[in-house]
Amino acid sequence: MAVVELTHTAALLRGLAPMTATSRRWRDANGTEALARRCDALASRIRAGIAAHGVVHRPELGGDVYAYEVDGFGNALLMDDANVPSLLSLPYLGFVKATDPVYARTRAYVLSNATNPWFFEGRAGEGIGG
Repeated sequence: MAVVELTHTAALLRGLAPMTATSRRWRDANGTEALARRCDALASRIRAGIAAHGVVHRPELGGDVYAYEVDGFGNALLMDDANVPSLLSLPYLGFVKATDPVYARTRAYVLSNATNPWFFEGRAGEGIGG
C-alpha cells in the first residue's frame, strides 16, 4: 500500500501546477518536485525490499509467494488476515495484477485452511478471519 500511495502522492505533487517556466520555479521554490522525487525514490526502495525479502520461495506452494511478514533473518510468516491492506488486496490496491503468478500462488495459499492459519471453514461459511 505504501508503494502505491507514495507513487500517487508523487503524481499529485507533480500535478499541482501545469508545467510552465513560471510554475516550475514555483514548484522548485516550494519543494514540490523535490518531494515528488523523494516519494518516487522511497516507493522504489520499498518495492525493491519487497522483491528481495517479501517474496519467498516455497516449493510446496509451487514457487515464489508473497510473505505476510518477514523478520530480516530469512524467516517468513505465510498467512493473511481479513483487512486492507492485505495480501489478497494487492491487485485491488494496484500493487500487482491479479494475473501475476506470484500473486496467484499467494492467493492459493491464503485461501486454504491447510496453509493459512486464519482461514476458517465451517457449515455456515468459510473465509479469512482475524
